[in-house]
Amino acid sequence: MRTYEKTHSDENRRFCCEMVLEFENHIGTTDINIYANDGPIPHFHIENKSEGFDCCVCIFKASYFTHGSHTDILNSKQKKQLDNFLSEKSKFNKKISNWEFIRDAWISANHKTDGITDYPMSKPNYRYIDAYCDR
Repeated sequence: MRTYEKTHSDENRRFCCEMVLEFENHIGTTDINIYANDGPIPHFHIENKSEGFDCCVCIFKASYFTHGSHTDILNSKQKKQLDNFLSEKSKFNKKISNWEFIRDAWISANHKTDGITDYPMSKPNYRYIDAYCDR
């Protein structure tokens, strides 16, 4: 599994952060994106546009956030790879994990601090994503 991270924004400042995770099976290299102004449910996108893969996962619980065209799901091997990746130290900030970086990036990009303390501040176990989040 290969990972790297970068940040950029387009002319609309839509992208806040992009992290890349290369899955070992059919999905291949995916972008893990946090988008600014992306609604009230804390989530990140796992996307491989060339393979047509588009999935959203909640940040504070191991659940999918299916909306619009973001309907794909991960198999058990991919869930394990995602969980391992989110537990690794961030290349942006070695003092925190990739999950903490995603959490903080989403809060910052979406200007959401109200109610955030209602969420658990530890990484869920993404090896067992099975439900759909509603908040």
